[in-house]
Amino acid sequence: MSTSFTFTCITVFFSFFLSFNNYAKGDLIPSPTCKRTSIQGVNRKASLELVHIDGPCSHIKRDNVDNENNFTRDYERVKYIQSRISKNNSFNDLDSFTTIPTNPGPPLSTLNYIIDIRLGTPEKTLQMVFDTGSHLTWTQCYQCKSCYKQANARFNPLNSSTYEASDCLDDTCEELISSGQGLSCSKNVHLCHYRIYYGDRSSSRGFFGKDRLALYSNLYPTKPGITDEFYFGCGILMKGNFGRTAGIFGLGRGELSFMSQTSSQYMETFSYCIPNIDNVGYITFGPDPDADRDERIQYTPLVNPQAGLSHYALNITGIAIDGDILMGLDFNQIDHGGFIIDSGCVLTRLPPSIYAKLRSVYQQRMSYYPSAPKYIPFDTCYDLSGFHYPIPEMSFVFPGVTVDLPREATFHEIKPKQYCLAFMPNEYDSQTSIFGNLQQKTLEIVHDNLGNKVGFRPNGCG
Repeated sequence: MSTSFTFTCITVFFSFFLSFNNYAKGDLIPSPTCKRTSIQGVNRKASLELVHIDGPCSHIKRDNVDNENNFTRDYERVKYIQSRISKNNSFNDLDSFTTIPTNPGPPLSTLNYIIDIRLGTPEKTLQMVFDTGSHLTWTQCYQCKSCYKQANARFNPLNSSTYEASDCLDDTCEELISSGQGLSCSKNVHLCHYRIYYGDRSSSRGFFGKDRLALYSNLYPTKPGITDEFYFGCGILMKGNFGRTAGIFGLGRGELSFMSQTSSQYMETFSYCIPNIDNVGYITFGPDPDADRDERIQYTPLVNPQAGLSHYALNITGIAIDGDILMGLDFNQIDHGGFIIDSGCVLTRLPPSIYAKLRSVYQQRMSYYPSAPKYIPFDTCYDLSGFHYPIPEMSFVFPGVTVDLPREATFHEIKPKQYCLAFMPNEYDSQTSIFGNLQQKTLEIVHDNLGNKVGFRPNGCG
């Protein structure tokens, strides 16, 4: 949303209220049908559709999904990320630790957005979760001895004429071992093995190898992006449940991530737009030649962009409501100065002292509307039946850019007519804060790894 729509005076509440008279209730409620807005990324080398796994645009659905489970899984992922960062006392060497937490049994609910890739020769279409917090890509394979339920048939490397298992002595296998996600070689082991342990003892283990990867764009269906030798894990021993998807597509900052493997092809640049649940977003690879001329894209530097880092961290300096920066917010309290932007965590997490001030301002702005009972984990909820939506505008302030969050990303519908402030406090001010995917919705987020920066463009998708 352009800054021209940002109000600059807190005192004119009634002007703010009147400006929402035409902001209908239905604008915040998802449609039961897929809207399928046009995919973006015309100038990029590859562009894929990105959809919510449980939305009407998805070809697969998870079983027994509910809000309470989603928020529980979200909390588990946050706690695991924070514990690893705290344990290591810096962002260095995080690639072997910043992996995806999940519990045996219930589906993994925090990784909500999926893409289609095609692997092997002949090509096998796989529905993969995209994750900016993981660097290793893996998929369940046909030879799996212990598997979770998958929506479509598993990948069979024996049916691919271009698959090649990685030898223990390969340089890539040595990189895998050094990252902490490979098994050490021995005289009795000649093939390279990967293993990933998650925060609650769930895991993925199997062979490491390479094959032909094709990324098909709806814009250019006859000209896919081809990577002839893409290294990935072929899972045969799985613990936990990954939401009926084929596996994880790792877009983190490790040496074995997709972006690192395709550095010469896509210049370590990708962008994505997380859609509303009833719409289609996109993920694109390769730089946009028009990006430098697009004034809507503004960049901020990454924090500590050392090799081997899986998560992307930013330096947040403030929060603004209706254009006014909240006073007295000390973001230096955030451990290691990092504000992780993550595609897997749902809710944005803030230091409790900062969250308390944010909540107080929201409560003042919403004082004319009846409160609703708290809904765990939310503590600030409203009954908006019969009302339009005077939702205060929020912005995150970073060096070089102010990111205006979509209004529908600041409140979350818990049940019909009941909405809650969609942010959560950490337990302590010293814990790392996280920019969740709910607040990223409809923003185009550009990752320029070579330039060590992240860009934001409003209204990137529906």
